[in-house]
Amino acid sequence: MDLLVLILILLSGYIIKYLIDTINTLNTEIREIKMKCISGNKDLVFDSPPSNGASAATNAAANANDALIKNIAYFKDYFDDK
Repeated sequence: MDLLVLILILLSGYIIKYLIDTINTLNTEIREIKMKCISGNKDLVFDSPPSNGASAATNAAANANDALIKNIAYFKDYFDDK
């Protein structure tokens, strides 16, 4: 009985470690895809640390809004040309 419990604990620990590593890898891949494919502006950084609270939040919101407007304008022009 004790050996069975030990084996189950080790197996569940390995499975949990594997799942955590897989989630971290997928998170990294999603971040790379977001930066390479979705962002139309190559110097736009979404993961920049905030310099100070209020101005960083408004600056980040302004950057996100500008990027969104540029991407919407790109798709509008793309479909208008076709």
